[in-house]
Amino acid sequence: MPLLTVNNLKVERGGISVLEIPLFSLNEGETLAILGPNGAGKTTFLLTLARLLGYIQGKLLFKGEDISLPERTVPYRRRLAMVFQEPLLWLVQACSLNHLLMFWFNLQD
Repeated sequence: MPLLTVNNLKVERGGISVLEIPLFSLNEGETLAILGPNGAGKTTFLLTLARLLGYIQGKLLFKGEDISLPERTVPYRRRLAMVFQEPLLWLVQACSLNHLLMFWFNLQD
């Protein structure tokens, strides 16, 4: 049984189809590289797999279980991580030092 399976995935942004994946599977222990030019949909695909971006059609299965259901999404997301190229750049650019300190101390509560 594949670790991760995607069937007929379709993602839209602003009513425009930006990603269509008819079939994808990843078996346990496999290593995979996702390559393509800018705008090919690599990040969209990874964000969708991480359930950080919604999709309008298709099924995502983790170990055979549909992870689109809310009660299955949280346990699935706790088992994966996504590292962004520049993870805090947007936060640093958009906030003053006071905002960053308030954000940090709120996390500590």
